[in-house]
Amino acid sequence: MAHITQVSGDVAGLWHIEPDHSPKAGEPAQIWISLTQRGGRPIPLEQCRCRLSIVDLGDPDATPLEPSLSALSPETYQQVPGATVRFPAVGEYRLTLSGSPQGTGSFQPFELSTTVVVAAGQASVQREPAPEQTTGQQTPATEPGPGESGSQELWQPGLAIAIGLALGLTAYGLWRRTRS
Repeated sequence: MAHITQVSGDVAGLWHIEPDHSPKAGEPAQIWISLTQRGGRPIPLEQCRCRLSIVDLGDPDATPLEPSLSALSPETYQQVPGATVRFPAVGEYRLTLSGSPQGTGSFQPFELSTTVVVAAGQASVQREPAPEQTTGQQTPATEPGPGESGSQELWQPGLAIAIGLALGLTAYGLWRRTRS
């Protein structure tokens, strides 16, 4: 699966969510963001006053999650901000990383956001439909047709990842052009 790249001011962020950009409700997911200042200089967590906020888009009354960030060194990256999170329910979540320089950091304050679709997991919670979505009528179940999976939940994460990849590559291309 592809990483999700975004640019805010003079900072680029490369989002990554384990496992495979497909978190599951009730199961641990590791989120990390590699930050780079224009010119290619990495921004370690010790130089960033960073805050991660996670909002459940399906429940506007839910309190946002704000996990503590720690410095991680995944893959080839060093000292990037990251956290382990358990998404409470199946659905869409908005992840926002905001930051400003601290210590020897010398970059503009930034805010990076991405949306992730959380699938059903071993200990997942299914959200009840909102009252305005309930009609009181039951829809009869149908068998999937040729080429259909029978579950929208199976294709939505893939679609979200494909859209994120396309947007990330576009943002990265624009960022590279502004560096030249």
